[in-house]
Amino acid sequence: MDWAVQVGSGTPSWRPATDSQTVSSSTNSAGERVHVLHNWSWDPSSYPLPSAVRDAVSGEQLSAGDAVELGAWDVKVLVEQD
Repeated sequence: MDWAVQVGSGTPSWRPATDSQTVSSSTNSAGERVHVLHNWSWDPSSYPLPSAVRDAVSGEQLSAGDAVELGAWDVKVLVEQD
């Protein structure tokens, strides 16, 4: 499905890293790309970041290549940084 992502507004790099993860992306009213990571499992999982982001809840800045640790049934809301 890379072709659909390339034609649309998404990016192939923001994909689930495990079977228990989902990633939903959108653009907020400020024009920022927002990504919502879900871990739908009792088992923790890790998500390697394809770009620099800010955690929308904690304000933590994370770099591309950093791993986001998702606990059981965890959700992270991340805002892409330029």
